[in-house]
Amino acid sequence: MRRVFLILGLLAVVSLGGAVGTWQWLKADYQADGPLAIPVTVIIHKGTPTIEIVSRLKQAGVILNAMRFGWGLRLFADPKPLRAGEFAFKPAMSAAQVIAHLQTGKTVIRKVTIAEGLSNLEIGDTLAKTPGLIGLLEPLPTEGRLLPETYHFSYGDSRAGLVKRMRQAMTRLLTEAWPNRKDDLPLKTPAEALVLASIVEKETGVASERRRVAGVFINRLRIGMRLQSDPTVIFGITKGREPLGRSITKSDLRMETAYNTYVIKGLPPGPITNPGRAAILAVLNPADTEELYFVANGFGGHAFARTLREHNRNVAQWRKIERARKKAN
Repeated sequence: MRRVFLILGLLAVVSLGGAVGTWQWLKADYQADGPLAIPVTVIIHKGTPTIEIVSRLKQAGVILNAMRFGWGLRLFADPKPLRAGEFAFKPAMSAAQVIAHLQTGKTVIRKVTIAEGLSNLEIGDTLAKTPGLIGLLEPLPTEGRLLPETYHFSYGDSRAGLVKRMRQAMTRLLTEAWPNRKDDLPLKTPAEALVLASIVEKETGVASERRRVAGVFINRLRIGMRLQSDPTVIFGITKGREPLGRSITKSDLRMETAYNTYVIKGLPPGPITNPGRAAILAVLNPADTEELYFVANGFGGHAFARTLREHNRNVAQWRKIERARKKAN
């Protein structure tokens, strides 16, 4: 029926100008600027019939006349299928350009940014809320195995597939970076480097400090000194399922968990977050330093110290800043 309709339409046009003139007119119409005035995005789902694709293009304002577009597709376009996906159309695209665009399958590239230091739960929540991804999230790997980065994807890609890419990216980074580590690090495996990198990630968000913080922890591991990292205490309590929601107490520091580095010696049994590339590289190439301590300096960074006496002075200064801020508020 559709073919008959199109033939009748063509015959009506032919009767007005003759076969040659009609062919030339259709070809010119096929190559002429289209009606679209502003950029628009159209989503074509898999299995959508051609007639519905044409209808959707007309509704979106990409084409003006569905019948003429159909004749252009039949008479002048390459005999290739129109692909599914999310397509961005520019103003005034001709029917020829629209069809070529749909045939090449150059879909819109979306992106999602996974920030360094997010837990698995936070990453899962981000992916669940990311438009364009489909499917349910499968159980995520253990904490620390997903590499935070900006990931590009197309409409209709699966959440499970993106998680797989994140895990592969982390494995690839560790495999490539481990052989280039500094000599004589007190780290036996890439897995241990990942654990320490997760601690460094949670301890500082200042890029210039990462290698220095890593150097402090490496020094502590070398002499058998406890890492005494507050983020590990928090993870021992929450397991990354939720924020602690309060300040750490003295009883928290004494709580016996596998992750409390005030209680255990050496590294905890696993990562406490998903560290980024910079934190991993910092652990594998830490700063050369004799420092063993650091504490917040009140200005977004940390004050470092080689001796406990110097560290205590820095702590006193930090508490003074805290008291002054509380008084001001």
